[in-house]
Amino acid sequence: LTSRDVLFRVVAAGLSADTTNVTSVMTASPDATGSDATILETLHQMHDHRYQHMPVVDAAGRLVGIVDALQLAYHVLGGAEGGKGDAFWETTLAMDAVSAG
Repeated sequence: LTSRDVLFRVVAAGLSADTTNVTSVMTASPDATGSDATILETLHQMHDHRYQHMPVVDAAGRLVGIVDALQLAYHVLGGAEGGKGDAFWETTLAMDAVSAG
């Protein structure tokens, strides 16, 4: 269950958080990345699909973690705040362009 699920599927739909079951509003079978994927590969997938969170699964498909784009951005930017998200993505995508070139 993500904040986006809550916002669009509970709040916007006028449902009660007190009585709405998580399974009725969560994203069922979300895309996931493998535990062997690189951070850059995962960030590209998240960027391309506009995901804020990405489940990480092992070879057996079991959940082992969740990548959170905002937490990564916060740490990459040294804890900076105030509209630096675009700079994070530009820097990340530029890293890939340099390594490919």
